[in-house]
Amino acid sequence: MRKEITFCIVLLLVLSSTLTAQNPASSPWGHYTGPHSIGTYSLDRDVSIRSFLEHFGAKSTGRETYCFSDAEHGLYLYARPMDDRSGRVAEVMLSSFPNCKGLPTSSANIDPAIWRTPEGIGIGSTKEDVVRVYRKPVFINKLERKNDLGVIAGIKAAGASQMSVGDSSFLYSCLLDEKQGCADDNRGARMGFRDDKLIWIHVSNSE
Repeated sequence: MRKEITFCIVLLLVLSSTLTAQNPASSPWGHYTGPHSIGTYSLDRDVSIRSFLEHFGAKSTGRETYCFSDAEHGLYLYARPMDDRSGRVAEVMLSSFPNCKGLPTSSANIDPAIWRTPEGIGIGSTKEDVVRVYRKPVFINKLERKNDLGVIAGIKAAGASQMSVGDSSFLYSCLLDEKQGCADDNRGARMGFRDDKLIWIHVSNSE
């Protein structure tokens, strides 16, 4: 009787593992479930830096980073082109705090009704909102001041901005495990939170 019970338990565990592998929705690994676009930037198609900047009344000047601020809406945004000189947008960062330090910043209209994901996730959304829409992230990290590197543009050392970038963050990407990504999917999205409210979102097609 005991052997039969043990066999049943092992069988259930095997079936559960198999179903998890066959149903990607139950696991964050091996597929990208994050946002596919935000505002005028899409991760699923090439967006030229020239056409992207036109929405802000700006022109491409060969900069590594283009920074914009909207005092009225309390939003800040920067964009970076690909390193391969293809003229495509590589990444976009949107936040509720200044995210460029020591870099030229232009005033622009960053309409929160536009600068959100198609699913309605934007600055001020809750963690519950994000998980409901995009499911479980690949990683959940605690944030400290030294985690400003990669969030604040224009700094080269962790903690150099002296700014808090929140208390936690989510990562959505096509990781097969903790170190190995998908060779044919470079999309990625990081989201930073303070007190469970979204305060920045960084999307990239070059992770």
